[in-house]
Formats: sequence, C-alpha cells, structure tokens
Amino acid sequence: MHEGGGLMKRTIDDMIDFFLFEKGKGILVNDISMKAVILDAIEKINEDADKIIHCKIEIKTGDNVEYIGQKYLITSQIDKNSNSYSAKIKQCNHKVALFAEA
Repeated sequence: MHEGGGLMKRTIDDMIDFFLFEKGKGILVNDISMKAVILDAIEKINEDADKIIHCKIEIKTGDNVEYIGQKYLITSQIDKNSNSYSAKIKQCNHKVALFAEA
C-alpha cells in the first residue's frame, strides 16, 4: 500500500485477525480459553523468559496465562489499541498463593 508516495505502516493491531488466524496459539487466561499471538520480549539484557501477548480479548495486569504448558503472569500495564490488547508476561517459576481478608 502506498500513502503519499511512501509505504503505509501497518501494525499488529491493524492486522490482529490475520495474525490470530495464521500465528495464534490456544492459551488460557485465568482458565478461559482464547487465541493469542505470543512473541519474545526484545531487550538487550533478557535474563527472564519474558514475552509479549497480543489478543482481542480484554486482559488485565495480574492475569494468569498458560502457554505451551508453562504458567505466566501479566506484569505490565495493558496497551489497549483500537483492535487488540497487549502486555508483557513473565514466566512463573513457583506457585504463589494470595490471601485476602474479608
């Protein structure tokens, strides 16, 4: 596509349906099945197994994600785009129990 003599930039948000169809994987978010595109987080120093999740279903910081048999936690603020949501997820090495007082 051309716009004003240059190439029009397309983002994953613009093409989320295509990416979910072609590259999306079945995952669980808080035990709810959905499709998402999971990419490695790109950082110079990446000691953890951080990834980026892109999906059409609303996600929240603190949500639990199961992807390819591994547990992850959404650790960043959510980037809400016009067609999708994205966030950083961090692999969980241990079970964490949270208790709330009534």
